[in-house]
Amino acid sequence: MALFVAALVVLFILKVIDVLLLVFLAILLAVYLSAVTDWLERRFGMRRWLGLTLTVVATIAGVATIAALLAPPVVEQTRALIGGLPQTLTNIQSVLARWASQYPVLDQTELANPSSGSCQISSAMPRDS
Repeated sequence: MALFVAALVVLFILKVIDVLLLVFLAILLAVYLSAVTDWLERRFGMRRWLGLTLTVVATIAGVATIAALLAPPVVEQTRALIGGLPQTLTNIQSVLARWASQYPVLDQTELANPSSGSCQISSAMPRDS
C-alpha cells in the first residue's frame, strides 16, 4: 500500500512539476522584490509603491543588460559549433572505424566503414538556403 501511495505521489509531482517550478520562481521573485523594496523604504524613506517600481525597473534593466552582453558571444559560439560539427563527426567516425579495424568483433559492424554514416549525417544537418 505504501509503495502504491509513493508511486501516486511521484506521478502527481511529475504531472505538476511545471506549475510547482513556476510557483517556486514566483515566490523567489516576490521575496527578492520585497526585500529590496523594504531596504529602499528604510534607507531612503521612499514610499513602498515607488520603491517597488524602481526595483522592478532596475531588475528588468539589469537582466536586459546581462542578456545584451551575453547574447553576441553565445550566438558566435553556437555558429562555430554548428560550423565545426561535420568535421567533428567525421573525426569521431574515423576513430570508430580505426577501433573497428583493430578489434575483430567490431570489424563485422558498420563502424568499420568510415563512409557508412556519412549520408545519414549529411541528411540530418540543416541546409542553408
